[in-house]
Amino acid sequence: MKLIRETSPYIRRKANVARMMIDVLIALLPVVVFAIIKNGMKSISVIAISLVSMILLELLCVMFIKWPEDMKIKELFSKEGFKKLYAKYTINNITAPAISAIIYAMILPAGTNWYVVLVGAVAGIVLGKMLFGGLGSNIFNPAAVGRVFVGLCFGSQLVYNNGGVDVAAGGTPLNYIANNLSFVETALENYTLKDMFLGNIPGSMGEVSALMILIGGAYLFARRSADFRPAVGMVGSFAVITLVVSFV
Repeated sequence: MKLIRETSPYIRRKANVARMMIDVLIALLPVVVFAIIKNGMKSISVIAISLVSMILLELLCVMFIKWPEDMKIKELFSKEGFKKLYAKYTINNITAPAISAIIYAMILPAGTNWYVVLVGAVAGIVLGKMLFGGLGSNIFNPAAVGRVFVGLCFGSQLVYNNGGVDVAAGGTPLNYIANNLSFVETALENYTLKDMFLGNIPGSMGEVSALMILIGGAYLFARRSADFRPAVGMVGSFAVITLVVSFV
């Protein structure tokens, strides 16, 4: 048996990786639009800072990682030097960090301080991705690395709200359910299933609306940029286990 080493993405089709990246960006649009409508400028600022930071950081890292051996630093400011560096970039060096940036922004609460967003973006791209070699070589999700980092460093500043007067500096309904399924009844005392499905609950900008997430997922399945079988298997397994545990 011959073992073949491959890098992510592992689900491949005739269309190239760039097309799949664009599909992911399109799939993220529903939650982004929902976040902007619900939170206004508070969400736009977080998304903008995250996008600019991660895209520029990746471009800078790629520039130094793939620096031409025969090129001197002073050539960077010349037309020829710029062309040499530009030849090292691909569209994936823009779309990939853009995806990470949007996901990172969507798992933050609206109105997060700009420096918190920036610090998480640096941690996500530099420590979570480029330190391992960049696209296809990183073992961690850059957005998740950034979110965990700011959660550890600035946890008290991550304040959640539902777009109105309700504010939660700690756990949200989704946190309670994630930590202990027995809290489902408690969560439903304050919010209806409709509220939780549509996103009228406190939480991160892109996590609260199950409807918007499902729309994005359906688009990826329809485009075959994602395989529905792992998703169905995971959700189905969770549903079966939950059903069994509820009878214990």
